[in-house]
Amino acid sequence: DTYVVVAANAWMNQPVIQERLQKLERAIKGAAGARLKPAEIMDLNKTLAEAGIAAIKNPKQFKPEFVNRVGGLIPFQVMTPDAVEKIAHIHVDNLLAKKLKAQGYTLQCDPAVYAYLVKNGYSVEYGARPLNRVVEAIETEITTAEGYEPGQEDAGEAKIKGMVHLSVRGGDIA
Repeated sequence: DTYVVVAANAWMNQPVIQERLQKLERAIKGAAGARLKPAEIMDLNKTLAEAGIAAIKNPKQFKPEFVNRVGGLIPFQVMTPDAVEKIAHIHVDNLLAKKLKAQGYTLQCDPAVYAYLVKNGYSVEYGARPLNRVVEAIETEITTAEGYEPGQEDAGEAKIKGMVHLSVRGGDIA
């Protein structure tokens, strides 16, 4: 058996989908009064799944020859603010902290940093993909900061040189 995974966003431009996704993005970005209830997220996921199935069966979107070869559909769930925050924790706590540790630095983050990453690292169109660029920009800022001295790994452990503390001041990472 062969499984082929195809991601298609052919239905994403429908007004009802755009309206709900924009509300989700406002909630993730922290707009006042834009918090989504779990029932609303479930409703959004159901609407997206139904729209996706309808789009796949629409001959204007996909040719019947293709649709007849599709054995099944698995609609993806939209990202919630909690999911984006978990991804932010993985990026910072695992990936960035390990890179800094190899250079001889420990990393400490205020909780506001994760909220900043959720707000600035998510978009309706690209999901959490922008999060990579935000974390990379933070890493670049750290490694080019005055006083930062890259270390060499010695026998698997770098000499501890200092601590990097990330916080949010004035709406930006400090």
